[in-house]
Amino acid sequence: MAFTINLKPIFLFILLMNLFSMELHRHKTSYHPFVLIAFHLNCLPDNLLQAIPRSTRFDWVHRDFQDSFGFGWYQENKNLFLTLQLINQNKNLLKINRALLRVIAIKDFLKKNSAAIAAGLSSIKMAVAGNILKVSKVMGLRKSLKYLDIDFKSYTKLGKKFSCSSSIYDLCIIRHPSQLLKKEIAIIKSYCAEARFLHWPLISVYHQIKRDGVSFLSSGTFYKYVKLLKLERSKDISRRKNHQIGIRASKPLEIIHADVTVLTLKDNTRAFIYLVQDNFSRAILSYRCAREHKAQYSLENLKYVYHNFLARSGIGHCSLITDDGSENHGEATKFLKACQSPEIAHLIAQKTITHSNSMIEAANKQIKYHFLYHKEIANFEQLVSHLHQAVEDYRNRPHDVLKGLTPNEVLKGELPANVCFANQIVKARMVRLKENKSSKCCNYIF
Repeated sequence: MAFTINLKPIFLFILLMNLFSMELHRHKTSYHPFVLIAFHLNCLPDNLLQAIPRSTRFDWVHRDFQDSFGFGWYQENKNLFLTLQLINQNKNLLKINRALLRVIAIKDFLKKNSAAIAAGLSSIKMAVAGNILKVSKVMGLRKSLKYLDIDFKSYTKLGKKFSCSSSIYDLCIIRHPSQLLKKEIAIIKSYCAEARFLHWPLISVYHQIKRDGVSFLSSGTFYKYVKLLKLERSKDISRRKNHQIGIRASKPLEIIHADVTVLTLKDNTRAFIYLVQDNFSRAILSYRCAREHKAQYSLENLKYVYHNFLARSGIGHCSLITDDGSENHGEATKFLKACQSPEIAHLIAQKTITHSNSMIEAANKQIKYHFLYHKEIANFEQLVSHLHQAVEDYRNRPHDVLKGLTPNEVLKGELPANVCFANQIVKARMVRLKENKSSKCCNYIF
C-alpha cells in the first residue's frame, strides 16, 4: 500500500513561522528622553503626538513608576515640573522666563567683562545696552535695571554711544524694524550704479525696481536711502518755474505735439532734432536729425506719424500743437489741411491757444540732459546713432507720471490707473519687520 504525504501544509507552516520571526525581530522605535518628559508635561506638539502609536501612549500613561529609580526625588521636586508645564502653556510666562534667563546671562557677562566696561570698550557697552533694551521690552526698564543692580545713570552711560553697525541709520534694527533689509539696500545700490540707468531720473529707477519685482517700497523711502548712500545724480542748476497744468488728452493720439531743438556738437557744428510726441502716452512717435533748420524735416515727421499712427487708429479728429516757428508753416500747413481721416487741427501754442508746448519741450530737455549730454558726441554721424538710443530709452523706461508704465505700453492701450503695487509694498513691509525683529544686529547676543 502506497503512503503519500501532503507537503503543502508543511510549507505553509514554515512560511508563517518565518514571517512571525521577522515580525519579532523588527526594529523597535526608540524615543528621546525629552519626548517622554514633554508627553508627561502635556506640552508635546500635536504633530509629534499623533506620530506616536496609540499603544505606546497608553503604556506611558498607565505605567506604574512608583518602583522606578528616582521616584522619590520626583515627588520632592514635583512643583518644579508643574511650573515648567505652566510656563509652556502661557505665552506671557514664557516671555518673562526668557527675559529672566537673559538677566542672569547679562549679570554673568558684566562680571566677566567689568574691566572692559570700566575701560570704556564700546563693543562691550553696546552689547550690554542692546540686551538690556530687549529685556526692558518684556519687563520694563525700571524692573530690568533693578534686577541687574544697575542705576539709571550708569545705564545712560552705557547707552550714550550705543549704535548698530548693521543699520545704515546707525539704529538698532530690532528696536527699529521698519528699516530696509540688507538685500533691499544692495538692490538699490546695484540699480543706481548700473550703467543702463545712470542717465535715468531716480523716480524711473524706483519704478523699474518695482516692475522687476525685486523689491517693493515707497518712493519716499527710496529717496531717503539714495541720499544716505550718496547715490544721487549730479544735477545742473535748477531753473524750474511754477507753471500751470498743460493741456491733457483723454486717450492716445487725441493730441500730438511737434517741436525742434538744437544741439551743439564737439566739433562746434550745430544739429537740429525734430520730434513728434503723443500727449496722452508721452511716447515719441517720430524723430529726425538734420544739419539744417528746414520745414522739410517737420513735414517728413508729420507724414510718418499720419500714415503709421493716425490713419490706423480709427480716430476721427486729432489736434497738433506746435510753436509759431517757420518749420511749422508752408508745406506742413498744406499737408495738415489735406488730411481727412482723421482731420488734424493745427494749434499754435500761446497764440491760438493759451497753453504752451511745454510737454514736448520737456521731452527735448530729458533726451538731452539725461542721455545726450552724458555722451562724447564728436560729430553728426555719432549724434544720429546716439539719438536713436536716446529715443528708444525714453520710449521704454518707466515714467512716474504714467504710474511706472513706459510710454510705449500706454500707447498700446495699457492704462496707468490699472498699475498699483500697494499690496506688494504692504507685504514687503511685513516681511521686513519680521526679519529685522528676528535678526541679531548687536555684537553680543545673550
